[in-house]
Amino acid sequence: MYIPKHFEINDLNVIKEFLNSYGFGLLINNVQDDLTSTHLPFLYEANEGEKGTLYTHVARNNPQWQLLSPDKKVLAVFSGPHGYISPSWYSSNPAVPTWDYVAIHIYAYPELIEEKEKLYDLLAKTSVFYEKQNGTDWKPDFTGDYYQKLTQAIVGIKLKVVDIQASFKLSQNKSVEDKNKVIAALKAKGTPSSVQLADLISQFSK
Repeated sequence: MYIPKHFEINDLNVIKEFLNSYGFGLLINNVQDDLTSTHLPFLYEANEGEKGTLYTHVARNNPQWQLLSPDKKVLAVFSGPHGYISPSWYSSNPAVPTWDYVAIHIYAYPELIEEKEKLYDLLAKTSVFYEKQNGTDWKPDFTGDYYQKLTQAIVGIKLKVVDIQASFKLSQNKSVEDKNKVIAALKAKGTPSSVQLADLISQFSK
C-alpha cells in the first residue's frame, strides 16, 4: 500500500486499538491468475507473535478456505471512518478536494483450525470480545446439538502476521486552522461516520 510518510502509523498500540474497534475486514488471497475474497469479523491478538495474530472463521461451504496454503501470504484489509473533505472548508487557497480515511493492510500466513476444541475456543473468544463491545453477555453452549451442528459448518483460520501497513490520512499535512475547520465541518454534518472521522482528526492533530 502506498503511504506518504506523514500518514504512516507504526505504533502497534495504535493499530491494536483501531483493529479492536473496526475488526470487520476483507480476507484476500491469490488463486492462480485470479483473486478471491470474503468479508469477515476478525479477532486480533497483539501478544501472539512479533506483530500479533489474526483469527477468523468462514463457512465450510465457502471454497476460499480450501485455497489457502500455509506457505502463501494472504492479505487482510481493514478500514475505518472516512469522508470527503471539501476545499471550501479550508482557509488556505488554492485547495483541492481530498478524502480522509484510516486503512490497515495486514499480510500473514494462514493456518486452518478444524480441531473441535480449538475451534470452540476461537468462537468463544470471538463471542466474548464482540459481546463486550456490544454491552451484552451472550455465550455459546457447545454442549448442545444446535451449536455442534453449526460449528461443523465452519472452518477457523489463524493468520500469522508478518507485515502491517497502516495509513491514517487525517489532515496531518494541513495547518492547525484548516484542520480545525475540517473538524467543525465534519461535526456539523452530524452523521456517525463524520463525527468519528472528526474525532480521529482531532486525536491525530495533537
